[in-house]
Amino acid sequence: MNDTGGQRRSSAPATSAFGITAWIPMLVVLAALLRGFPQGHDWTFELVRVAEYGHALASGQLPPAWAENLYGGHGSPIFLYYAPLFAAVASSAGSLIGSIPWGAVAALAGFAGIGAWSIRRAAFLASGGSTEGARIAVALYVLHPYLLCDMLLRNANAEFAALCVAPLALCGVLELRERPRWGALWLSSGLALTTLAHNLTGVGMTVLSLAAGLWLNRRGEERRAWIWLGLGLLLGVGMAAFFWLPAVALQDLVRTETMLLGKFDFHHQFPDLGALFGYEKFYGAGWLPAALLLTAAFVAVRERSANDPGAQTLRGLMLGAVLLLLLMQPLTTFVWEHLPLLAYLQFPWRLQGPLALLTALAGAISLTRLLAPLDSSRRRIVEVAVLLMAIGNAAPHLLDARPLGPRAQAWLTDGLEAGSIRRERSAATVLDEYLPRSASKAAADDTPLERGSIVAQAAGVRIAVEEDRGSRLRMLVSTEGPTDLVFARWQFPGWHAQIDGSEAEMRSDPHGRIQLTVPTGEHQVELGFGAPPSRKIGLVISGVTLAIWIGLLQAAIRRGT
Repeated sequence: MNDTGGQRRSSAPATSAFGITAWIPMLVVLAALLRGFPQGHDWTFELVRVAEYGHALASGQLPPAWAENLYGGHGSPIFLYYAPLFAAVASSAGSLIGSIPWGAVAALAGFAGIGAWSIRRAAFLASGGSTEGARIAVALYVLHPYLLCDMLLRNANAEFAALCVAPLALCGVLELRERPRWGALWLSSGLALTTLAHNLTGVGMTVLSLAAGLWLNRRGEERRAWIWLGLGLLLGVGMAAFFWLPAVALQDLVRTETMLLGKFDFHHQFPDLGALFGYEKFYGAGWLPAALLLTAAFVAVRERSANDPGAQTLRGLMLGAVLLLLLMQPLTTFVWEHLPLLAYLQFPWRLQGPLALLTALAGAISLTRLLAPLDSSRRRIVEVAVLLMAIGNAAPHLLDARPLGPRAQAWLTDGLEAGSIRRERSAATVLDEYLPRSASKAAADDTPLERGSIVAQAAGVRIAVEEDRGSRLRMLVSTEGPTDLVFARWQFPGWHAQIDGSEAEMRSDPHGRIQLTVPTGEHQVELGFGAPPSRKIGLVISGVTLAIWIGLLQAAIRRGT
């Protein structure tokens, strides 16, 4: 039987030797990663984030919210805002391996594997059950130059992880018509993971999934799937609430506006089409995606009267691709200026990521439909040819990638230890966007580390520090009169103080640090950071929706659907 777009085949792996073509893209990625952690644009920021996440876990924060060693030990609420998935996986892997850089490499490889599996499954569903189309999609997506750029050249690992789990959401959308419960489960899982991997990609995938679900189920009885679509969207958003809710609720307390200034202002970053589909710029996708989009457009026009699911999906993918291409052009400046959150994407060329997903699926569907009249041997030849073209198209980025050099390796000897991060005042981001708005970075930079966690105290005050773990302080304070202590910690929601076991009122000093008045006598003073109220509410929402998700999973298993 020919592998046509309208025929559904078994989801079992192909027994043909050419099934190996689905594994070769992963072997190419692994070969690049086995050289070591890539020394790309932001390698120090990435590794410091992963290290700080691990230090926060080790100090008992679960989930982490406060990076304890940034700004010379004053800390930062970065993990209330920066998507945690990659850092969580990489730091956990680093603990097992004994190396943070190699833990990050393991995380990159793992996410690449998830990306290969999820795009294969999505393409299998989108192409009407074509195993050849599924394998083609793996080559087109895993070896897409923009994904390789994120992983090897930019160290944009959060975005890379999001793009690897994003196809899971589309798997759910594509399942809604025939297996609605499983569709809702996959959709919600994909959206939750994408949001936890990268904030804005999560928002984009939520919009894309909603649009795709409405597009594919817009006729007659198909609209019954809208209920499951809505349920999947709600569960996905709910399971990630512990992250996005505090990020939204507490946004005004940090300096996210700095992300929109200077070179980060989208007005200056619109690329031309030649750069998008060339090799000169690091974000260029090369000629192959352009050729695939043209091929898909040809097939969509040729089969414009076809109404099978594959043809409908292809038309929807092409519509999405055109919209993404338009959004990367200056003529859509008005949209960027007025659509909420879009400006925080900073660089319009970052829409290459979602475009890569749509291109891989559109390419798989269109090639499957074009090759349907051919016999199996000729289809296999074309499949191998597509794989070789994908490798060739990826070659410039693969050749540009470099592992950490000798100087970087020397710095890594102890550069990611908690004390080194404090001492060297290592940064976790390019800007200070997650520095509390009331905090003075200059004051932190001017504070000698030898002062420890107390940066100001009156004469005659005796302090015996019993515990100092960044997010937890305990000390015995003896004073002959009421005295103010100023701590090397930024005042921020989540911090609380106790004197002799009773809650004590904190205030902020002129530099944004925690200030506490201790009464006369000997007292035990404790300072600790816990989840702010918005994080606690988010955790409750996530817990409830996760319980609903588990119940839906059990029901789907019992029904055998």
